[in-house]
Amino acid sequence: MLFSEHEKEIGSQVSSYNTNYFNSTWVEQDAEVCWSAVCISSKNLISTQEIDPSDIDVVSFSGQIVGCLSKDKVERPLRKSIIWADQRAQNQAAVIAEQISQKDFYHIAGHRNTDSYGIQNLMWICDNEPEIYEQIYKTLNAKDFITFRLVGNFYTEYFDGNSNGCFDLMNLKWSGRILEYVGIDPDKFPEFKPSTFIDVGVTRAAKATGFKERTPVALGGGDCITANVGAGSISLGKTYYCMGTSAWITTTEKPIFGDEMCTVTSAHIILSLYAPNGTMHSAGGVYKWVKNTICRMEMHEAKANGKSPYFYMHKQIEPPHKFKWCHFTSLPSGWKSATVES
Repeated sequence: MLFSEHEKEIGSQVSSYNTNYFNSTWVEQDAEVCWSAVCISSKNLISTQEIDPSDIDVVSFSGQIVGCLSKDKVERPLRKSIIWADQRAQNQAAVIAEQISQKDFYHIAGHRNTDSYGIQNLMWICDNEPEIYEQIYKTLNAKDFITFRLVGNFYTEYFDGNSNGCFDLMNLKWSGRILEYVGIDPDKFPEFKPSTFIDVGVTRAAKATGFKERTPVALGGGDCITANVGAGSISLGKTYYCMGTSAWITTTEKPIFGDEMCTVTSAHIILSLYAPNGTMHSAGGVYKWVKNTICRMEMHEAKANGKSPYFYMHKQIEPPHKFKWCHFTSLPSGWKSATVES
C-alpha cells in the first residue's frame, strides 16, 4: 500500500502465495515465494501509480507473527518457514515443561508454553534436522526476513520477538533463563530494535523491488499490533477491540497475568505499554459458520438483491424497539438517581 504524507491511501497491490498443509499438523510457507510477492507488488504499485521511486520517503512492513524462518548468514532460507498454525513441536513443548513450570514460563514470556511458538519449532529443527540447525545464523519472522533482504541486517522489534516464546516480557530482551533451559544458542536470534527504528536504507534488491537505493526502511511491527496503531490505540484509555475470524482486546500499562493463564501479553509498539490478548479464536468464524449453515434464506435473498447476507442476518436479530440509556451520575440537590428509557 502507498500512502501520502497526509495519511491518504494512494493505491495498493496484492500478490498471493500458498500455505502448505501436510503431515496432519504441519504448516509451512516458502519465504522465497513471499519475497517474490513483495517484489511483484512493489514494482506494480510504483508502475501503476506512475510515481518516481525517489519520492518514496520510507518503506515499512507488517507481517504475521509467531514463526520460525531459519536463515544462513548470507542470503538463503535453509528450509521452508514453519508458521504459527503448525503443531509439530509437541514433544519439544513437553521437554520445556519438564524444565520450567507452565506458570513460571507464562510469567516470564507472557505466553503459555505451547507447540506453536518459534522456540519450540527451533528445538524441533535442532532435534530432527541437526544439519540445518548447525547452519542457522538467525531465526526470523516474516517481515524481518523481508527487511533483511532490503537492508542486509538482522533485526526484530519487541512485539514480533515476543512471539518467539523465549522473551523476557518485563525486561524486553531474550530470556536467558528459558534459552538456558532449552539449550538453544541465543545468538541464533536477531537484535532488538524499536518498531520506529530506521535503517540506513535499501542497499540491496533495489532493482527487484523498484525502490531507489538508500530509501529509508523502518522496522514496522507484527500484524496484530500495527492494527492497534491504525485504530489509534497508542495510549492508555484508547483500547482496541478486534472482531475478525478471532477476537481480542488490547493496550494496557502493565501485563495482565490471569490465574488460569487464559490471556497472553506481548510488548506493545509503544514501549511504555503492553498488549494483553484475551483471544477468542472462533469469534467471527462462528458467525460465518452460522451464515453458511443456518441462514440459507438470508444468503439467497442477499444474492438476489445484491446485498451482504449479514445485512439480512442483522435484520433478523434487530430488536423491535431501539433504546437510549441516560445514566445520571451528578444530580442537582433533591433529585434521585435515575435511568431514563426512551
